[in-house]
Amino acid sequence: MSLLPILTHEATDVRRLGPVDREQAVAFLHEQPTVNAFHLGWLHENDIVPRQPYHRYEFLGAFDGSRLVGLALLAAGTVCCLSAMSDETAWSIARRVGASAPPLRTVVGPRDATRAFWRGWASPGETPRLVHDQVLLGLRSRGLRYFPEPLLECAGDDDLDQVVAASLDMHSEETGLPIDAEERELFTRSVATRLRSGRVYVTRDEMTGQVAFKASISSWSPTAAQIEGVYVPPRFRQRGLARRGLSEMCRQLLYETGEVTLYVNEGNEPARRLYERLGFRQAARMSTLFLDAR
Repeated sequence: MSLLPILTHEATDVRRLGPVDREQAVAFLHEQPTVNAFHLGWLHENDIVPRQPYHRYEFLGAFDGSRLVGLALLAAGTVCCLSAMSDETAWSIARRVGASAPPLRTVVGPRDATRAFWRGWASPGETPRLVHDQVLLGLRSRGLRYFPEPLLECAGDDDLDQVVAASLDMHSEETGLPIDAEERELFTRSVATRLRSGRVYVTRDEMTGQVAFKASISSWSPTAAQIEGVYVPPRFRQRGLARRGLSEMCRQLLYETGEVTLYVNEGNEPARRLYERLGFRQAARMSTLFLDAR
């Protein structure tokens, strides 16, 4: 994979953000609300600093003087969601993150920014475990092509095992990477939290009652909602379940938010055709980097 050249200077000052920075952070993110939908949702639902001791995250801000020019959300020390105005800014954020040596496993953000981040993070000769180049898609209510799905509903506790299994299968299909015991525990906990918050939607096979389609809301704000984990188990495919289920889910979300966004792997042509058929349009080129544990 061709990555950007190593940058050799600190482009900006990077520090942890606090309540005094919230207004500026929101204004910065609203400059590109579709690209920054996840950050906006997190700020709306969790605030810029944790409200509870068990919420493990922080926002880092990159400043050019007093002006905010980049931002990163570090969740549980393992996931970095990046938004930066320049490659130098992304590089500087990576240097700041690396100084605290978190067990970072995933970096998500605009394509050029993630590559610049990697050059600031990586040791000489190091390569990412896996790189997924993706497309960010957006959909507004006027663009939705609606296909009804009356059987779509929020998943319940009885669905947890099936939803976790489907999520793990999806991860395996998309990445081909194994999940160790620690990652599996974190993964299961994340799915359970979303499910019990009413943010996992499913349809069930009418004959067996098994989960035949699932998708989750990963982030929500009045500006945009982000959907993740759209999945149909192989035995239920070719029935239009994803088309109807996702269409119905988007219809419901668009009553309360201005836009629905999601990521799709650039080479996943069947999924891209489905989303385009529903009315989604490309908004940005993104990447997800999967990193080896240090």
